[in-house]
Amino acid sequence: MKAELITRLRRFLAQHKLFGGQPATEAQLAGAEQGLGVRFEADYRQFMALFGGSYVGVPVYGFNNCAMLPDTTVVGLTLDLRAAYRPQDRWPVLERSYVVSMTGSGDPIIINAQGLVVVFYHDCEQEDVLAATFQELIEQNLPD
Repeated sequence: MKAELITRLRRFLAQHKLFGGQPATEAQLAGAEQGLGVRFEADYRQFMALFGGSYVGVPVYGFNNCAMLPDTTVVGLTLDLRAAYRPQDRWPVLERSYVVSMTGSGDPIIINAQGLVVVFYHDCEQEDVLAATFQELIEQNLPD
């Protein structure tokens, strides 16, 4: 992530302590990548290593989530949704992606194999690209 964005994130989380998680360890990150069969996008990986699961205008799940987020991990969310969607072959791209957030309506937000941030509207079975990168997603949602 750009240094400017990291500074903004640190400032925001210092002002809103309940929104900041605890940094993820390298072992957590590597284990998750192996368990999910993915390689985390570099900015998401850096965010997790610096901030853990945090709320920054959008909930970002990973590890060691803040008190404002449910106690679930990127691994748990992804595996649960893969298991739920697989029998109906609802969203095959999820098999090669990982869930980093959820909308208020319970729609999963993933980072796909190309690094795009995509939401799947489960009620209508449609998807939309929210951002070209994880960094862009954060920049779009981080309050000033």
